[in-house]
Amino acid sequence: MWAIFAFGMLYAPNMGIAYLAGIAGGVANSFTNAAWTPSMMDAYPEKRSLVTLLTKFFVSLGQFILPFIIVALAASHISFSVAFNCLGIVYVVIAVVSLFLPFPEVGGDQEAQNGSKADESAPKGKFKVTAETIALALMGFSATAVFMIWTQTNQELGKLYGLSNPALLQSVYAVTSLISVLVTSWMVTKGLRETTVLIVYPAVSAVALLLAYFVHSGALLFLVAGLMGWFAAGGLFQLAVSLLSGLYPSHKATATSAIGLANGISNWAVIQIAALITANCGQNAPRDIVLFNFVICLIGIVLALIVRAGQNKRAKNGVDNLE
Repeated sequence: MWAIFAFGMLYAPNMGIAYLAGIAGGVANSFTNAAWTPSMMDAYPEKRSLVTLLTKFFVSLGQFILPFIIVALAASHISFSVAFNCLGIVYVVIAVVSLFLPFPEVGGDQEAQNGSKADESAPKGKFKVTAETIALALMGFSATAVFMIWTQTNQELGKLYGLSNPALLQSVYAVTSLISVLVTSWMVTKGLRETTVLIVYPAVSAVALLLAYFVHSGALLFLVAGLMGWFAAGGLFQLAVSLLSGLYPSHKATATSAIGLANGISNWAVIQIAALITANCGQNAPRDIVLFNFVICLIGIVLALIVRAGQNKRAKNGVDNLE
């Protein structure tokens, strides 16, 4: 589906075919989100958080490298079609390889690791839905909205505060987000609780946004950009996916899709709200959007606290999952 998107966008003879290619890209994105992270967690069941954070690292790495590739192509006067053709070919290769390489057994529990298969004839019990799982699913909205709003509006805020080259804010954000994912991954492997990250990171992001709102300094925005890269884009979405999937080990794709649904709603809704703020607040709109982003951080903190409370309750009762 990704290959259809790449080749379809490039060779579409009319707008209708181009729209179909775009839809194929959306379908591919949904399929990918519901498949690659669960498969990684099935392969490494004892390191779910680590592998989900590593997927975030490679996503961030791609976002960091892509602008340089585009600039290099433009500087070399190479047609943009080369990028689409290369992308399509890469995805065809990935698809062919995936057809022949084995996938880890669905469930990825300790029994599968030890080579003994669970009784497939046994009926699967109904899984429970709790305040903890609802909060984790909703974090698909808050965890991505914060950094998405920042990346969409930080340069306008930089112009408002007098920066001559606000594009540098994005570079600072990208570099710190890459480092953050690696450091956060290391800390989680050393025993840092995922819920601690889910509480502390949005709290620091909220403080950074308040600094950006109240202190009208272009230079300070570079510090804020670094803090947002580290604490807003440090893999919160991936950690929420890991925790929710751990509660439903036989339904990882469903759990991932639930968070992905909230993420998709977030991608649409926050942009619409930001557009309304821009339309109604004029020149001061970037600062008001920062305040809106601050509110989303607070929502993320509340959701994380609900998750922590649910974890503590399950630990007290000796419950590992909700299946």
